Amino acid sequence: MSKDFEKNLSKIFKSIEGKVEAVTGEVAITKVFTDQFMRQNTSFQSFEAFINAAYPNGFSETHLSGLQSGALDVFISQNSKFKSWGELYTAAGEKYILDNIKL
Repeated sequence: MSKDFEKNLSKIFKSIEGKVEAVTGEVAITKVFTDQFMRQNTSFQSFEAFINAAYPNGFSETHLSGLQSGALDVFISQNSKFKSWGELYTAAGEKYILDNIKL
């Protein structure tokens, strides 16, 4: 590879890193789990409908530890294209970044 190519590639990567950092701050969960993402990847029309079905008695802070423990994974594997909360969350986050990064 030529030095100019390597230099330009390095600039591109630095630019992308800066743009990713700009969109990866704190974001409302409904902006990450958009209605479009939920319709395309789950059997639900919205994140709210998904949560209401997963937790029919209501979602509370005590359920947050269950997200990490895998308690929601069976529900997700039965109602989405994913096998776990981690996969669903990662896919939604990646889509959010790609949709919001301006190259």
